[in-house]
Parts: sequence; structure tokens; C-alpha cells
Amino acid sequence: MNASSMQTGLDRRERMIERIRQAVPEPDQLIALLRAGNPRLYLQPEDFQRAQHAITDDGWARSTWTRLREHGLARLHAPLPTRELRDGHRLLYVSREIVDDIQTLCTIWKLTGDSAYSQRCIQIMLATTEFEDWNPSHFLDTAEMVHALAIGCDLLHEVLDQSTRDRIFDGIVAKGMEPGLSAYEGRVAGSDWPNWTHNWNQVCNGGLTMGALVIAEYAPRIAGRILREAIIRLPRAIGDHFPDGGWGEGPNYWRYAIEYTVPTIAALKHALGTDFGLSELPGLDKAGWFPIHMAGPTGRTFNFADADTVVIQSPQLFWLAHRFGQSAFATYQRRFAKPSALDLLWYMPEAEDEPSVSTTGYFRPHRLEVVTMRTAWDDPDAMFVGFKGGDNQVNHGNLDLGSFILESGGERFVEDLGRDDYNQTGYWSRARPDSPRWAIYRMRAEGHNTLVINPGTAADQCIDAQAAVVKLHAEPPKSFAVLDLTGAYPDSTRVQRGILLDHETHELIVRDEVQLKQPGELWWFLHTAADVALTSPRIATLTLNGKTLEARLEQPTRASFQIMAADPLPTSPNPEGQRDRDGFRKLAIRLTGIENCAIVVRLGHALGDTTRGKPKFEAPELDAWSARV
Repeated sequence: MNASSMQTGLDRRERMIERIRQAVPEPDQLIALLRAGNPRLYLQPEDFQRAQHAITDDGWARSTWTRLREHGLARLHAPLPTRELRDGHRLLYVSREIVDDIQTLCTIWKLTGDSAYSQRCIQIMLATTEFEDWNPSHFLDTAEMVHALAIGCDLLHEVLDQSTRDRIFDGIVAKGMEPGLSAYEGRVAGSDWPNWTHNWNQVCNGGLTMGALVIAEYAPRIAGRILREAIIRLPRAIGDHFPDGGWGEGPNYWRYAIEYTVPTIAALKHALGTDFGLSELPGLDKAGWFPIHMAGPTGRTFNFADADTVVIQSPQLFWLAHRFGQSAFATYQRRFAKPSALDLLWYMPEAEDEPSVSTTGYFRPHRLEVVTMRTAWDDPDAMFVGFKGGDNQVNHGNLDLGSFILESGGERFVEDLGRDDYNQTGYWSRARPDSPRWAIYRMRAEGHNTLVINPGTAADQCIDAQAAVVKLHAEPPKSFAVLDLTGAYPDSTRVQRGILLDHETHELIVRDEVQLKQPGELWWFLHTAADVALTSPRIATLTLNGKTLEARLEQPTRASFQIMAADPLPTSPNPEGQRDRDGFRKLAIRLTGIENCAIVVRLGHALGDTTRGKPKFEAPELDAWSARV
């Protein structure tokens, strides 16, 4: 997609968002659309019927059912929930457990008829109504609790007596709907989540939507107002999957956002007969490709933007596979599912064996540019690289423009260190170059696999910088991408970083071209959990779980590698309370007094071999690559 077609697509998306917002009726008209009876949310009788058949006919579904029952039996006898802020700030851990408990226990009851499971759900829901509140100051906690009780009431409607239903509905209204409406109307200082467009949008608006749909007859006035406020806000966030299905907050928050996007759309469709066009927003149909391309051959995720390396699995991929005819989404989820109740209820058995797609993934949704490349889909030893551009101000973003990770031989040799402690003082303060977030090592450029120019105490990349892919060649045998990093470094006139993956030799070449305004200091960093040894000043060997990877510094010829702890530079801040980094170290290059330079590092196995009669050390293809850029 070139710049012109991208702008055309953006214009079309904006028109669709505005049409959706304009099409949402007034509160009383929304309530009038409501279908009679239950269930009315995202789990319907046909889902349970399909699951029942799958358990009989399909080995994966049968295994999933066995594991789900084991999980449900354990939860059946667990203590009832209490209002505990386990990290001192959030009820979210409890809220999420209750969502899982109610989905699990209700599913087992629906499929077995065993009333012990339905009665346990009721006990859990009544226990939560006794909480003093659902921690509305961190509204994710409240929204998830509303979701939990809404789906429980929807699925258990036939066994809830009027007194019990009223108690639960009273809880939803008092502890969920009323704080939500106060936030929408701006009556709560500091509660500005209704205007956000990241994961809080889908979770908060989605949870409240499901609560409003369930209590609509009981409290129609507040339900209608909540529905309208929530629906008109959802398209702005869902539309940020345009054009490729990615998510600027990274893989973990892609999962969290889609976890509420899908049920909310499905609930609106079932309850009101329309999703108002939310599922038609461009990019959502491609959203399932994002976790597929972010997962390396080891199963670990490219964990940029406060993410973990755990594989991103989501039962919503089954729903997306059904909705958009993309069986590869279901193939991926079937491989990695936990499983959960939704995995069983939305299971799609007719999935492909492998996704038949490019070995290069490129995602450029709102404020993100990220590329992944791999030498093969079906080889656990394949070489895999993730390469990060985008916007340093995206929610959950780090100063990581130009950073990369690398897997080879079944190991992750080049690491992103991931998030730090969310409760650390100043973790969410990011507005200024000297804001506390940019003092934390894992948030800084020096804590990633990228460049640092003229280091000091403040942020080591421009905090509002953006880096776009300016050149991309996706196809073997040599695929490459180039990022323009100039905006990240105020002392530069030009900084570009390119990565080239050689599919035939399983080598990665990282090339930086730097022009500074005046002679300065430059650092090149690579973080790893491997043991690192220098076999010469310009050759390093990384050894991890018996596997080795070699790094060769090919340019500039006067430079050399050094091995350092994964710690701040002497000129950098080093606040207390950071997570330890004892398992990591970094390979580094330091250049001083430089104004114009090219840095070339080759990573691969047995780099002393020759290809086509030329030593790989000479890397003649780099000149042609640079010229094309």
C-alpha cells in the first residue's frame, strides 16, 4: 500500500467511523431494539450445541473439554472471591478470575446439567455484590466485573429467582453503571478513560455495554444512556486496527483489546440485531494475522511495548476465523489454546494445517510500524527477526525505535527485556524528556537493541519521535526492511537502520547509517540471555542452551565489540525499584568523535564459511542494498 492508497484508506476509515457514530440511535430507541428473552449476549444455544457435537466427534475438542472440566472442578471448591487489591492498586486480578470462573462454570453446567456449577456461579456473583465497590478509580477492574456478572445473569437466567436477580442487577447498576455514567459525563475528576482510544476503550466500553444489555428491562434509563455513550466511542479504537490488523500497544494489549472487541460486537449483534458496522471497520478482518506473525519459531512473542514473551493466544481468534473466513486464525489458536470455555464454544475444527502466507509480516496501524521476517513457518530452528518502528508516545510504548529481536536454532538470542513494575513510581509519567518513565532502564533506548547518541540523563530518544519503514522487500532469498530513525535523535541529520535476512544462509545483517550535526558519541546495543565471549575484538560468540550464534562487526573497521552488564551507562539515571536484569548482558559497540559512519553487524552460524567464492565478511550485497535505499 503506497502513501496515496494509505491516505485513501484512512479517509474511508474516518468516514466509516463518523457514519457509525451518527447511526447510533438515542437511548430510548436503543432499548426499543432489544430482543426479548435470554441469552442475548455473545454465547448462544447454537454455540453449546456445536460444542456438544465437537466433544463427541473431535479429538481436540474432547481433550479441551477434559481439561476444562478439571479446571472447573478446582474452581468449584475454591474460596469465594473477596475484594482484595493484590498489588495495592488493582482489583483487576480478582475481576479477571471471576470472568473466567463464570464462563467456565456456566459452560460446564450448560453441557452437563450439573446444578453444582450453576449454584456456584450464583454464589460468586452474590459475593461480588457485597464488595464495597469494584474499584472504579481503575475502571478496567469495574468493567471486567460488570462483564462477569452480565454473562452470568445472561446464561443463568432460567435458574435465577427474582430476588437473586434483583440483588445482582442492583450490584451491576450501583457498582458498574452509575460510576460508568459519571465518567462519561465528566463528573469524576481524573477519570478520563472515556476519551482514550487504546485498550481501555474496548474493555471499559465493552464491559459496560454487556452490563447495559442485560439490565435493560430492569433499569432502562441508565442502560440506554450507557449503551449510547459506549457504542459511539468504540469505533475510534476498533478502527485503529487499520490497515493490517496490528495494534500499536503491542501483542499483549492486542490480546486484551480483542478480548473485549469480539464479545461486544457479538453481543450487540445478538441483542440489538446490529453491531452498527463495527465489524466492518477496515483492519479488523486482518487482526488475526498479528499474533501469528509476532510469534517466533520458539513460540515466544516479539514482546515490544510492555509485553511479555508468552505466546499470544486468544479464543476470539476462532470467532474472527468464522466471521472473516480465515481458517488460519483458528489453526494458530488450536495450537496454542490454554484452553478456555470460549475455545470450546467458538472452536473451528475445519482449520488449515499451516498458514499459507508470506514469511514477512508488516503492520502499520495507528502509531506503529513493525516488521517480522522468518526463513520458514514449519521449522522450529528457523531464523526469525522482529524489527520495531512506530511512535514513542503510543500507550505502553518504550523508547525502542530501531530495536530488534532474533531467534535462531530454537533459541532467542537477541532479547527485548520487556516491561518493568507497573507500580513503580512515575511509570506512567511520560510527557517530558525528564519524566520518570524515561529514567527506567527497560523503557530507555539503552535498554533495547538500538542506538544511543550522545547519552545523558534525559530520555535517550526523542519522546515524540516517529520512525517509518522507508524500504521493504518481503520476498526471499534476501528480505529486508529499512527504518528512518532520524527523528529519534536530535543531534543527527540522518539515521537509518536496515535489517536483511538471508533465507539461504540463515544470517541477519544489521546496518546503520548515521550522520551527526557535529562529532559525537554513539553506542550500539544488543541484549541477550546467552553467554557471550569475544574470540577477537570484532567477533563474538553467543552460547545459549548448547546452541551458538556468531556476531561479526564488519564496519567500521576501527571499531570493536565489548561485553557489558545490562545496566545503565554511567551518565544515565538509575532509579530504585527496577526489576532485576541479572539474567541478561549486552554486546556493545562504542564510537567516539564520529560524524558520519556506517555500522554493519552480521549475525549467523559458522560465519567463516564462504559463499559464491567470496568471504561473507566482505558482504558485497550491502552496498547494493544501501544504494537502493
